[in-house]
Amino acid sequence: MRLSRVLPVFLCFAMALCSPSTSVGGLVLTVKPGTSLQSASLGLARGAITPYLGFDAVGIKVDATTEEEYTDIWGWQPGTRTWERNRTQVEGSAFLLIPHFGVKYQLAQGKKVRPHVYLEYFRALAFVHASGSEESWTRTWQNNVEQDPDYYQNPLDSGKAEDTAKDILAFQGVNLGAGAEYYFADEFSLGGEYGLRLVFTSAEYKESNSDPSDIEAGWSDSWKVEGSAALRLSYAALTLNYHF
Repeated sequence: MRLSRVLPVFLCFAMALCSPSTSVGGLVLTVKPGTSLQSASLGLARGAITPYLGFDAVGIKVDATTEEEYTDIWGWQPGTRTWERNRTQVEGSAFLLIPHFGVKYQLAQGKKVRPHVYLEYFRALAFVHASGSEESWTRTWQNNVEQDPDYYQNPLDSGKAEDTAKDILAFQGVNLGAGAEYYFADEFSLGGEYGLRLVFTSAEYKESNSDPSDIEAGWSDSWKVEGSAALRLSYAALTLNYHF
């Protein structure tokens, strides 16, 4: 987590909670349908500033199968023909707990319609489970006579798959935007917002393989894949607020 992305929000919270010039208001419960997640948060109004905290949750389930087939019609030696099929099956699930915290600043107070701006930080906590198997079938013909077929099945190395998925799903980002609330009662207000969401994620995958037991043909191999992604999108949402 880069401090430069989180520090501005922490400073906003510190100003809101510690400033003696703002008067303490009440708690504010906000429900926000219309975004990618049906969000809810609880805030503490301090004059024009309302810091808030909330949690979102997402469940994901994945089933995937990959299959490849290979045929060597010429043979690795004269009179030999080989057919091979490989299949990988993966089943996985993930649960994302996404805490978010931010601050909202009202540009006008004491009116029926009150415009505001807001800044929010979020980060996903990923809990991942994966399982699967790898299968391979091999058939070989020598001078058009089929040899004993070969088949094996091994469980998938789920640990590496889970670690990679956790890295990808542990995204973080910020929401910033503006909106307005209409106070149609002392306790209730209805609002609309338009904002920009910035999402960042990255992942790293490492693997190595070797066969040091063969002195003459001993070999080793290793590789690493790194990647990152950034998503920028706009959104609009309605808010229903209850002021305690």
